[in-house]
Amino acid sequence: MTRSTIRLTGGRLALPDGPRTGDLVLRDGRIDAIRTDAVDELPVRSADADDSSAVTVDVSGLLVAPGFVDLQVNGGHGIDLTSELGERPDRLWELAARLPAQGVTAFVPTIVSSSSEAVAAALTALARRPADHVGATALGVHAEGPMLAPAKRGTHAPEALRPPDPSLIEGWSRDAGLVLVTVAPELPGACGIIAELVRRDVVVALGHTDATFEEATAGLEAGARAGTHLGNAMSGFTARQPGAIGALLADPDAVVGLIVDGVHLHPGTVAALWRLLGPRRIALVTDAIAAAGTDGGEAVLGGRTVTIADGVVRDEDGALAGSTVTMDRALRELVAATGADPFAALRAATATPAGLLGERRRGVLAVGGHGDVVVLTSDLEVVATFVAGRLAAHPRPDRLPLPPELGGASSVGEEPGR
Repeated sequence: MTRSTIRLTGGRLALPDGPRTGDLVLRDGRIDAIRTDAVDELPVRSADADDSSAVTVDVSGLLVAPGFVDLQVNGGHGIDLTSELGERPDRLWELAARLPAQGVTAFVPTIVSSSSEAVAAALTALARRPADHVGATALGVHAEGPMLAPAKRGTHAPEALRPPDPSLIEGWSRDAGLVLVTVAPELPGACGIIAELVRRDVVVALGHTDATFEEATAGLEAGARAGTHLGNAMSGFTARQPGAIGALLADPDAVVGLIVDGVHLHPGTVAALWRLLGPRRIALVTDAIAAAGTDGGEAVLGGRTVTIADGVVRDEDGALAGSTVTMDRALRELVAATGADPFAALRAATATPAGLLGERRRGVLAVGGHGDVVVLTSDLEVVATFVAGRLAAHPRPDRLPLPPELGGASSVGEEPGR
């Protein structure tokens, strides 16, 4: 697929300072220009951004937003990242090619507690991005474990859990491709591990933890900055024992991941957290497993068989085991549960997760930023997705016919045969 200069015209742009109707130009993988009634506030980077070679797409009546950023993707479309990347590193990029149909333009492949080789295999797969890849960008690896509390392991295999030890994080760093690690802070030596990972520029999240408020606070003081799927596999909140949830809520800068799928959190809980934290501190995550994007039944998570019934994923012990929700659906569920303005809700799927990882050029529509854009209906259904200025998915050609120069076919980003 060739790279073109693309002008999206007449859409409602989800800009950092609020929505405006205008035009957005994608060129050379970046956002090259933004034109609205406030043009003086949004200068054009290239003097010739309006040249006649641009392919114009009329997106009137549609929303134009930054592409979604998902911090927790275990798999999808029949692919389980933890168990498969050792033999098939290409499956990471096979999955990445499918995600734009859900509006996802960047994601963090997640490896659950397993053998010591699993994270290494993911880092190897990350480094083998195909030269012709058109799909979501893998930003780095999320190691969800193995330094987790046995009492809050969820579906993580008990034999895969390990106490904190410097040998476990040998070679783990941002430079190596690891961007996020989930740790239970109450485990002996965990705070030292947290501090060392932070020194290596890795973001640490508290999760799968039975920590007291004080133990969780110690983890945050050691450098942890986030919470993994708040309210799930985590010590609860009561009046005299606020636990890990209370510590994360009390920290004014901690970002919490929420699985908003109608299963992991009650809509009332979602509404309360939204009013308390708002979009600056909430990052929507899918925690998607291999069954996401399939017809369900049975699937694999980290080599363990899980069962899906009525959209609920459980392991053989009955524990919740990830989700089949997609990011676009999670966004719709968030708006339904909270009554939030869609443009505010979008931040929880874009700028907040991107910002947690220090990805300041993602998750926002700004001149010079990555050309990652999703076009949505007013009901937040994905119409088309562009990654690095190239069309990566076009699931709703009925809502947005595209010119042939863009390969405007509904098959882009879909499963073969559909």
